[in-house]
Amino acid sequence: MAPTVIGDTLHLESAVKAKTPRREGRDGVVTLAWNMVNQNGALVMASDLQILMSCKGVGIERACERRVGGHARARGRRRDDHARQPGARNSLRLADMRLLHQTLEAALRANVRAVLLRGEGGAFCAGRDLKEADPARDDTRAILAETIAPLLCAVREAPVPTLAAVRGAALGLGLGLALACDIVLAADDALLGSPFRAIGAVLDSGGHYFLRERIGAHRAAELIFTGRLISGREAAAIGLINRAVAGLALDAAAHALAREIAAGPTAAFRASKAILAQPRSFAETLALEAEAQAAALAGPDGREGIAAFQEKRAPRFVGR
Repeated sequence: MAPTVIGDTLHLESAVKAKTPRREGRDGVVTLAWNMVNQNGALVMASDLQILMSCKGVGIERACERRVGGHARARGRRRDDHARQPGARNSLRLADMRLLHQTLEAALRANVRAVLLRGEGGAFCAGRDLKEADPARDDTRAILAETIAPLLCAVREAPVPTLAAVRGAALGLGLGLALACDIVLAADDALLGSPFRAIGAVLDSGGHYFLRERIGAHRAAELIFTGRLISGREAAAIGLINRAVAGLALDAAAHALAREIAAGPTAAFRASKAILAQPRSFAETLALEAEAQAAALAGPDGREGIAAFQEKRAPRFVGR
């Protein structure tokens, strides 16, 4: 199924065919959001897509409704009965994960300068929708290797800065999606962790890697073995995420940070992402930085940054 954007009157697959938009006056951020609106409905990919829509001269202020698979989908003020069911919390089916992956790749092909992931309807993502799971028949290895791992790798290896805004539950797959981003903001009352203990399963979606890397094996073991969920406030305090903010301020804070990053020297950020992703020695890191610095200062943003500093004005980066 082709990615469908609910944000105005524009489908993503048609937007990405347009020429790369000029970015003067654009904020450079694409927001990918999802919401399961009823138990039988398809995933809603609701995206603000400011840059892509601007290049077609389309505003983003209006609410929009579409029908996908016979079900109404709405953006703006919305009545989402399924999203408000305590057990739903934006659990994703395998088809939903593939759609999210496709939508992310399409946005990246459009040369956006930052990506913000968030869930709508009061939750980030409570993991895989286990209503479709059948342990006796599922090929678990294939599901993880062919659907879940490629999605998580696409987020983690995206060439531009990625951010997650976590409200409500971020569990299992949802935890992996959030922590695969470069920067994670969470509502102070969000819930993050590994619920796998309760179903006799092993934490997946990169959870062992992220927990061990960020909070140490001893804290990771406690959270995995007890199944204890932690608040956004505690997650920030122990260094699992960047910071927690008051729930009502989350969206504004995440969008402001994404816009600030997207206005920066994207090529330099891309180089920094590559360096941070490589576990190298100090000497090797110095060598990588020298190579990256030479390339950055020879490019348009590097030249603009130096010129702006010398002329005592704000730089106008173009992302190259």
